[in-house]
Amino acid sequence: MSARRATAYETVTAAVDVIRYLKERYNYRKLSSLLKIPQSTLTRYVRGETVPRLSHARRILEWGQRYLRPEDLVREFVNGEDLDGFARIVTEPSVVRMLAGSAIEAFTGRRILGVLSIDHLALPIATAFALLTGTKLFQLSEGPQWGRERSFPIFYRHEGEPSPKCLWCPTSVSEAGDGMLLMTLAVTHHAPLSEVIKALEERKVRVSGIYTLVAKRRVWNELRVPVACKKHAVLLLS
Repeated sequence: MSARRATAYETVTAAVDVIRYLKERYNYRKLSSLLKIPQSTLTRYVRGETVPRLSHARRILEWGQRYLRPEDLVREFVNGEDLDGFARIVTEPSVVRMLAGSAIEAFTGRRILGVLSIDHLALPIATAFALLTGTKLFQLSEGPQWGRERSFPIFYRHEGEPSPKCLWCPTSVSEAGDGMLLMTLAVTHHAPLSEVIKALEERKVRVSGIYTLVAKRRVWNELRVPVACKKHAVLLLS
């Protein structure tokens, strides 16, 4: 994946996501005042009766870039330092697509040939990222759902836990050997991320980036990554 200008389709689609996200928080009068677009026009956009013309789409995105920061989107679902219920962030399609867009922006210019969802909760964002960029999509699972001959185990253990756990990775990850982006919803422990990175390196899969919505600052800063691997956490917690 390299730097490129968004197509008209991507611009319009992203603008619709912004409008639908805002409509859940503001009435049409307030929304019209914020975006300087007539209420009747916004109603048609939200209902899907029509799509924004390019000039409107760009205006909406410019507003969103100024006032809808990714960290603010994520913070809305975090209760202080408490991550209970945080997973509901991936139940809002417009938020998922906007966060996938933030990941694309964060790794623009990096060689990304595949995206690997570390946990099933990150899969919606990873899927949106893969669809928008045309990269290959992979995921870890708690069982060898591709068959043992087409997957390999990654063992890990959280501090204080008596026995190790296991995640299964498809052997097809080798198809993205020269550039893999890892995605996870939250990083609160070194495991299993450290073990996943090590297992991929052993199979000659280069990890180019790591993207997470939330991370504990100490864990994130201590996380060892390969040379030239970029880490991006949308929101760091103390």
